[in-house]
Amino acid sequence: MQRKRKGGNMIKVEILERKMQELGLNLSSLAQLSGVDKSTLSRILNKETRNCSIVTANRIVRALSLENEEVFHIFFE
Repeated sequence: MQRKRKGGNMIKVEILERKMQELGLNLSSLAQLSGVDKSTLSRILNKETRNCSIVTANRIVRALSLENEEVFHIFFE
């Protein structure tokens, strides 16, 4: 039985996936560009985790060249 986590916003995976698609990136290429482990990215994209560390988020943001508004919508809204 899974325990429910309190607090925290769910990462908006759909926006991340759309941005990856726009840039022609798959899981492996995003892992390589960002320096984030493939298994970590997989858990994020498969909604197996509600959030990620600031370091991981920052690496994804840089790899995808996200604008501030996109970052807000994906990680904080």
